[in-house]
Amino acid sequence: MYLNANGLQLDPVAASIALEGQAMYVCVCHGISEKRLHQAIEEGVCSFEQLQSCTGVATCCGACEPCARQVLDETLDSRSRAPQAS
Repeated sequence: MYLNANGLQLDPVAASIALEGQAMYVCVCHGISEKRLHQAIEEGVCSFEQLQSCTGVATCCGACEPCARQVLDETLDSRSRAPQAS
């Protein structure tokens, strides 16, 4: 059994990914990776509140909120600067 910083049990898949160093975890309370945040944004999330609702990020201790907001802002910013297909 693998526990996060708050003593909550991590999903076995999340724990194995964390042990292998294959993902950057943003929220250790819920085992939410940066990849999962990007996925939610690609699926249409465009506000922090939507990101929280969709993924559960920053809904426990809140320590990950600045990083989660940064991922959201940078992803939306890079999307807005990308050339639009005609």
